[in-house]
Amino acid sequence: MRLVIVDKSVFFRDSRDSIDLLKIQDINKKQNGLLPTLLNYGAFEITLSGSDKPVIIDLVPTPDHYFKRLNTIKQDMSQKVLAVEDRV
Repeated sequence: MRLVIVDKSVFFRDSRDSIDLLKIQDINKKQNGLLPTLLNYGAFEITLSGSDKPVIIDLVPTPDHYFKRLNTIKQDMSQKVLAVEDRV
């Protein structure tokens, strides 16, 4: 499974990046300040294995929901990988 990051604006920007979920080491949610808290948006800082520079995803709506969802998916994938390795 992959995490797809879409960066799009009304005019000239449309980029897409993807991250393999198995390469994610750590996910930090940042929601600092009054405005992000009231409007319920934040940022993710994702640390990848084999990379010293974290990936920053800004302006994430409902960051609590996506943080929990990403962690759940990551745990499920890790358990599936371990189950496959145990069979081998």
